[in-house]
Amino acid sequence: MRKILLNEEQFKRLIKLLKEQDESEYYKISPEDYIELITSASFNPKVFGIKKFGGKPLYITGNLNLNGLKDMYSLGNVAYIDGNLNINNTKIASIGNTKVKGNISDYGSEMERIRIRKEELKKLDDANERREDGEWDLDNPNIDDEGLMANALFQFLVSEGKLNEMDEDTKVELQTKQQRLKELQERYDNVDGVLEPEEVSPLADEIFDLEEEIEELQGDYADVYYIMPQSYSYGALYYFEVVGLRNQEYMVGSYDDAYDAAVKDQEQLLDDTGLENLPSWLIEDNIDKDDIRDEMREFYEDDIRNNPDIYFDEDDFELTDEEEERKEQLENYINEMEDLKSEKEDQRDEYEHNSDEYNELDEQIQEIESNIETAQEELDSIEPDTEPTDDMIDEKVDYYIRNTDEIDWLKEMGYELSSYVNMTDVAKDIVESDGIGVLARYDGRYEYETVKTADGKSHEFVVMRTN
Repeated sequence: MRKILLNEEQFKRLIKLLKEQDESEYYKISPEDYIELITSASFNPKVFGIKKFGGKPLYITGNLNLNGLKDMYSLGNVAYIDGNLNINNTKIASIGNTKVKGNISDYGSEMERIRIRKEELKKLDDANERREDGEWDLDNPNIDDEGLMANALFQFLVSEGKLNEMDEDTKVELQTKQQRLKELQERYDNVDGVLEPEEVSPLADEIFDLEEEIEELQGDYADVYYIMPQSYSYGALYYFEVVGLRNQEYMVGSYDDAYDAAVKDQEQLLDDTGLENLPSWLIEDNIDKDDIRDEMREFYEDDIRNNPDIYFDEDDFELTDEEEERKEQLENYINEMEDLKSEKEDQRDEYEHNSDEYNELDEQIQEIESNIETAQEELDSIEPDTEPTDDMIDEKVDYYIRNTDEIDWLKEMGYELSSYVNMTDVAKDIVESDGIGVLARYDGRYEYETVKTADGKSHEFVVMRTN
């Protein structure tokens, strides 16, 4: 039994804490005092079992942060934590029946490793069932798309040198070790009470050694059943993880399905980022100019009718055919009258002033002048109508539409480009330009793999790494 040694200051602090406790069912202690005491006891949780604690379970009065205490392997007699618990990077494998009011963080801890290992063992159990049933064997006439894609990924990883194909003897050895690891893990998970180092260490060491042996085998050899399907997919594309290749995820599917997924992916990205950073040609090639022209036509028709003075000047208005004909008649009449007047004036000048002949001709001249004046008044009154006709408005609208850039007009009017751009076509152009590798988040690379089944059929897939 390891002795717990407290110095004088720590002992006085412990006595003070004891005096502060009431008759409740818990012994309340601050996170700082808890950490100080268990650290002074070399992380032996039995420090809280001494008589002066009255045998009461501990109540931690706030957030308990044990992050980085690498020798910490047990919370001890802690019943309740009134806050968050952080056991990151510790050896704590379980918090037992301890209740935590807030969140629990266990990154890099033994508890996280056990949880991950349980998940891996479950996946390995599923893989072994598939292996035993020959579910993904290429000579299985009932192999499904998931199995074909798993084979495509396996072939790719072997060709890349990331996996070595496993022989039958190695498969048997691996299955035996995995079964043994499962049994040991179950024993480790079902240990009750406070764990003593001498009780935990041998079992943990055996588990650790066995895990290393399994990882060594997995690192050296593999078969298609090392490919682990994920529970999610992207359309018709499947995601896979690989035993022995941690933190590596792959996506597999047909090229057509990958293309459709890539287009959808880029559409979603455009929804998030907008069009501002796209090249102008990409927008211009996919903008609905007919729709914009309809908007322009409606705008200009309305604006021209309401503000004709802005769009037309006097030269834009013309006489009607009837008015032009009447104008010509009057002009001809006036010319004729001017000629007749000159003729009468010449005749009048041949007679003496105030003679009968003179006066008669003078009266005729005055009548001619009156006729000329009347005709001129009518001629002057003939002016074009300054109200634009429908044809004039249509011509002016067509002029502005022909001579106005659609995108510039949208920007000038303050309209959103995205409302007029075919986003699906933009996404397709991006995929056509950059390839379906836009889905390969890790390195933008994708490869083709052809899987041949026992019936002689070939199945082609694309394989890409996503992280």
